[in-house]
Amino acid sequence: MTRSRSTGAAVALTIAAPAAAGILLGVLSAHLLFGGTVLVLIPWAAVCAVIGGIVRPWPPAAIGSAVFGFSVSMTFLVGGYEGDASLASVLAVFAALALAGAAIAAAFALAVNRGVMLVRRAR
Repeated sequence: MTRSRSTGAAVALTIAAPAAAGILLGVLSAHLLFGGTVLVLIPWAAVCAVIGGIVRPWPPAAIGSAVFGFSVSMTFLVGGYEGDASLASVLAVFAALALAGAAIAAAFALAVNRGVMLVRRAR
């Protein structure tokens, strides 16, 4: 049996949709939701849980959640930046933090994905 090739729709669902959701939620989090406090992590985690709970198999769930985690983290950091230093001077630090956000988002989505699979097998 041959493996099917990725389609445009699969790429859109795995990369474009989570990126767009991350950018939208990042802007909202930086300016409207919870005043930029740690409570912004609640809707971020909810989106990762949805991705991990719905998307099958696990690799697209991890990729989609990582894309979401990076885009929401980076957008939040850039959108909420009010420092004296130029934005260009802090982008490397923001990128490192966003990569950490991507790793955490992927790990959380994988945990949810695995939990859903275990519950389905138990039935």
